[in-house]
Amino acid sequence: CFLLWKGTGATDLTYDDPQGYASFINLAVKYKAHFIGPCIAGAPNNYPELNYPWQHNLIHRAKMKNHPYSFDTYDQMAKYFGQYNWGSDGGSRYEAPYLDAFFTNHTDMSLQYMVDFGYRKSPAPTEIPDAREVLDNLGYEK
Repeated sequence: CFLLWKGTGATDLTYDDPQGYASFINLAVKYKAHFIGPCIAGAPNNYPELNYPWQHNLIHRAKMKNHPYSFDTYDQMAKYFGQYNWGSDGGSRYEAPYLDAFFTNHTDMSLQYMVDFGYRKSPAPTEIPDAREVLDNLGYEK
């Protein structure tokens, strides 16, 4: 997964306009990456937004998968799964969800969102176990 973030370093995305964004997609294709992981806006990390619908579309046009990071709130899940839909009612090339997979620091919250909105299909469990109980059951020390 070729991660994208905005900055001034040699491996940072300096310009997030279409030309700058496409240059990093082309670099990822050149080095045979299959996934691009753009950062997303919102608390608690407050990264710059690099996963607008048009950016998601550019990733797909390159035949790559979009794997943004890091989904840490229910609100972020709703935004990128299309509940807010960026002011668009659909009918365009920018259709939600604006991701193919995602990174999260809160698996319980992310799984609950997937259950609540029907993204987890049978036979996937619909009850989300408590993360601390899972770690205890696996023998991790407190």
